[in-house]
Amino acid sequence: MQMVSPGLTHSQGLEAPWSCRTSRFSFEHKEHFRIGLTAQRNAHTGWDDYASAQLSFPYLMGLAARYRGIKVAHFSAETRNDPAFAEFAKRLTITAPAEIDGLYPKLRPARVTVTTQKGKFTRQADEALGSRIVPLDDAGLEAKFIELVGPVLGDAHAKKLVAQFWDIEGLGDIRPLVDSTTQN
Repeated sequence: MQMVSPGLTHSQGLEAPWSCRTSRFSFEHKEHFRIGLTAQRNAHTGWDDYASAQLSFPYLMGLAARYRGIKVAHFSAETRNDPAFAEFAKRLTITAPAEIDGLYPKLRPARVTVTTQKGKFTRQADEALGSRIVPLDDAGLEAKFIELVGPVLGDAHAKKLVAQFWDIEGLGDIRPLVDSTTQN
């Protein structure tokens, strides 16, 4: 079974144009967000189930605005069914401008314009954090691994696996390591 990381497909619209962790824009405020995406990524709007939520730009924007980041736990039925996300989605206008769409597939750009009482603020990112162009550093990669593996195998085991993966070249036999990546 392949595990797809939530939000990887669309995260450049969340992480790069504004650092969601430090942005002054919020889930509760009444800003309007205009988002320019590639046509290929513009097609996913619903979030009824786990898989569709991972591809839904309105849902991912809502998560980023509310929680300042996206975690696996945010894809639970309870969170997905929160009516506040549907209300937030009403403040989004998602388009596929030719200048953005033309950059795909070489790049996966997103442009976000936020309209507030103080004016319009626009940022564009050509790739997401974690992409080949904007890679995670070692600490970021470890944190993401633990976040994704921890709920399945336990945090302590995930941390042990990280250490073993960093030292994989020193292992004489990787079979025990591979075997330890599955649930018993």
